[in-house]
Amino acid sequence: MTTLNDIEQLSFLGMRLALRKTIARDTLWTHAARCARRRNDNLRYWINNQELSRVKIVGLEYLRKAHEAGRGAVVTSFQVGPYNWIPLVLNKKADLPTTLLMDAANFQEEQRRWDARESSYTDTLIDPVKYINSEEPTAIWKMVCALRERRTLIGWFDGLTGTTASQSPQSAVSVDFCETQILVRMGLAFVSAKTGAPLILAVTHNDGIGGMVVRFEAPLTRHSSETIAGFCQRASQTFVSILESEVRADLPCWEEWCHFNLRNRFEPMLPSSSILDDEGFLEKNWRMNAENVEVLKMSEGEVLVSLRCGTALAMTPLMNSLCQALSQERRGTEIVSALKHMFSETELKLALRTLYESHFILPVVTSKNQDKSSREVSLKV
Repeated sequence: MTTLNDIEQLSFLGMRLALRKTIARDTLWTHAARCARRRNDNLRYWINNQELSRVKIVGLEYLRKAHEAGRGAVVTSFQVGPYNWIPLVLNKKADLPTTLLMDAANFQEEQRRWDARESSYTDTLIDPVKYINSEEPTAIWKMVCALRERRTLIGWFDGLTGTTASQSPQSAVSVDFCETQILVRMGLAFVSAKTGAPLILAVTHNDGIGGMVVRFEAPLTRHSSETIAGFCQRASQTFVSILESEVRADLPCWEEWCHFNLRNRFEPMLPSSSILDDEGFLEKNWRMNAENVEVLKMSEGEVLVSLRCGTALAMTPLMNSLCQALSQERRGTEIVSALKHMFSETELKLALRTLYESHFILPVVTSKNQDKSSREVSLKV
């Protein structure tokens, strides 16, 4: 079970991956703790309450015009603030029926919550909220049907799951975000491009306890000369740029920091062939690549994480001993000699190579080690 501490640790990791060049570690830790608590508070309010006390909507005219055109509308939002309430707000404040795209893990729970709310629903819509399991083979067909029925199709832009069919909606595009690049699913943009339904971003913020502000951005539509892939790329970069503005203004606001490592575009691991044989490997001096390594204190134990390639290693006694030995520059032979009474030479060599291939450690070129092969290894790192 994921604990609040785990969410905080993973949120910190996400923030480090995106912003480690410009924001100090201690500052990110503070923001990560706030993010985890805010995430918990928003979820608790959503579960325990039937409605919001105050709602302010900006840009509703974009949705109205979309529905007047007869093609429905595709609304997407970040997991920022009280985003869960968007379908119910559109039911109550705009009299618009909605269809919500959900991943399989949350599909039944969300339907159960709506069933509980439906008993107190008193407005005029026949089917205020419908749900589509985004991982069903028929998900795309159901999405198109919802739009043909002039419903508002809603999905979370920063979700991690999508249609399981081997078609474009399953694939992702790479976009710039803060100091890195991330992969974004292109499913909703794909559906918009195929059906002609405008794609509209909704951004939500808390307005005190029980209050909400939702802002609908100007709609995006595919240009006549634009490919589907081109539209998906443009829409994804446009929305991610808005998300970046949101998090730079209020870093803890985004709930999905804890899943950021699953989106980040990492560097590849170094191939085994990029380093010398065992003898040459052990003759080199090594040190931890400290600026690109983090240790997360998860509920099930400490985890060593490479910020460059994303590799995560359990902090076993072997890894812990190597990390301590590599806290300062050490020759490979010295490390093996110092630890061989605790671990076999084979275990130590394999672990050292794993640390190198995943960018945890760096070779250090010294005055005694300036041969051609040493310079080549240094350049590869």
